[in-house]
Amino acid sequence: GIRALAVFLSWICKARISDPTSGFWLVSRPLLDYFARYYPTDYPEPEALALLRRQGYSFAEAPARFRERQAGQSSIGFVDALYYMVKVGLALLVDRVREVNPRFAKQRLEGAGS
Repeated sequence: GIRALAVFLSWICKARISDPTSGFWLVSRPLLDYFARYYPTDYPEPEALALLRRQGYSFAEAPARFRERQAGQSSIGFVDALYYMVKVGLALLVDRVREVNPRFAKQRLEGAGS
């Protein structure tokens, strides 16, 4: 499911995204201020990446090492993963038709915290 979402989000953002549901973010102060007010709540990581691109920002991924699960199993089954993918996909499509607010474009935010 994550791979399918990564492909879909990469297509929307026109940038390669390998794992849109996890990660450690490093953002500029103006963007942090913006996210403090407008960070997506339903599917925050994928929607935030799409929002960054729509507002004119770029991003980069850095690899991280993960250890294999030592015990137990995921609580997310196939049906849950499929349901999540459909909901996130629809949310991302709806986000694409929403109007972008030019007050929060990259050029405007970069000057806000200076």
